[in-house]
Amino acid sequence: MSWPLGVVGLTFAGCAVLAFAYAIARDADARGSGVPTVWGAGSVALWPAGVYYLLVYARRRERSRSTGRGERAAATVAAAGTVAFVFTAVFAPPDPSSQLVWLGVAGPLSLVPGYALVYRRGYRRLRFGSG
Repeated sequence: MSWPLGVVGLTFAGCAVLAFAYAIARDADARGSGVPTVWGAGSVALWPAGVYYLLVYARRRERSRSTGRGERAAATVAAAGTVAFVFTAVFAPPDPSSQLVWLGVAGPLSLVPGYALVYRRGYRRLRFGSG
């Protein structure tokens, strides 16, 4: 019974990684970057690049257009994937197969808070009172 959840976890992890790269690349493009694809791929390949982008680069530049439906959907899956990954890393047993099973449960469940953060603009409350 656990292998289907492991397949769900592996699929969710792959979708979350692609969604994160897409959301970063679209955001970088909206902020006028000359290399948005590099930001997207680099944020996935080297997570410090993603942290730098989100904490430094994105805060220094204004967006030239609002977020579209696809970008918000990708950001929702990326946020859910991040929450599920951290939850799984902290609470699941340390073997990879158990973590994939836990991710198969935590991933889809974390889409609800991801939706609240992205679509309902709950992330603005997380920005230290601004917004």
